[in-house]
Amino acid sequence: MKYILGIDTTFHSSAVGLIDEEGKVIINEKVDLDFTSQEAKKFYNFHNRNLLLLLKPILEKYEKDIFLICASSLEGPFHAMPVGAVVANTISHIFEKKIMGVKHEMAHIHANWLDRSIEDFSFPIIGLNASGAHSSIYAMKSQLDITKIYELKWRDDAEKPTGLGALFDIICSSMGINLKRGDGGAHLEILALAGKSRYKEKLLDWPLKRENKFLNLENTELYISEKLKSLNYYSLTDEEKKIFQKDFSSSVLDALFDLLISELFRLAKETGAKEIHSVGGITLNKIFCQKLASFCKINNLNFKIPAKLDYCLDNGAMVAISGYMKWKNEEFSQSEKSGFLTIEPSDSYYKYYVKHVLGS
Repeated sequence: MKYILGIDTTFHSSAVGLIDEEGKVIINEKVDLDFTSQEAKKFYNFHNRNLLLLLKPILEKYEKDIFLICASSLEGPFHAMPVGAVVANTISHIFEKKIMGVKHEMAHIHANWLDRSIEDFSFPIIGLNASGAHSSIYAMKSQLDITKIYELKWRDDAEKPTGLGALFDIICSSMGINLKRGDGGAHLEILALAGKSRYKEKLLDWPLKRENKFLNLENTELYISEKLKSLNYYSLTDEEKKIFQKDFSSSVLDALFDLLISELFRLAKETGAKEIHSVGGITLNKIFCQKLASFCKINNLNFKIPAKLDYCLDNGAMVAISGYMKWKNEEFSQSEKSGFLTIEPSDSYYKYYVKHVLGS
């Protein structure tokens, strides 16, 4: 049996994965960093230490049977993604393995193929790829023929994260709920499941515009704040706020998910899609997935999320299968043909880091 090794250090996860040629996951392990603060040295040292610890037992057992090494090497933070890419380059040369670079966002899309057969899919496909830093709607005509239709936008500052995860953090913050960065989505879901969608009608005017390649939820931070003011939230007692937060969270998620799902169905109808996919951290949200699954069933569309919840978040197995698909299709860059990954950190994150991390 031959194997493909995947390495991902795109942001706060040191992740490694091993799959076979059928896409079956053999190993998928990672260690996560608390990214509340984003100093470069913290990320460098975290990935440098943990990635090597994760890789050692895999290479000791499977090195002879690994024929391809894949790593996220494009469009990632300068203080995280290159660590994994450099380690992948090093391993490939020491052990004389083929190497393939992967875009992290594409790897999330391909996570739906882990532990599944290509025969399980019907094209064309419309999908939502949503996590903390980025969220987008895409169309697939085949495994590698992928077009990003819209990038979700809800704030004007393009240097800051614009994913749904970051939006959930902002909604919690607007209600005075202080959490560790990235925990907003899970907290909103807990509140929403304990509440009722009493205020959904107040949120039906949520501004949504299609602008070029952007799906723009205009000025969402201000919009949520104004809605809370109009509902007299800031004058409530602490106990009253706790009750209100449950119902408001339920209403916000209900309204927001309806907006996203209606857009997915509009695009599915326009493209003749046979399936709708959801990948990334959004798939951990039971409210969203149940709502989307119900819509798909009513409209005779297949609905897929990754086969395991572990595949929804950043992981090495998704990088392995994404790179393997490119390898099978012979999509090598000139540097990859020579045995080297091209490493291209994100310019926008570097600007964010200089302004919001160093600047603070």
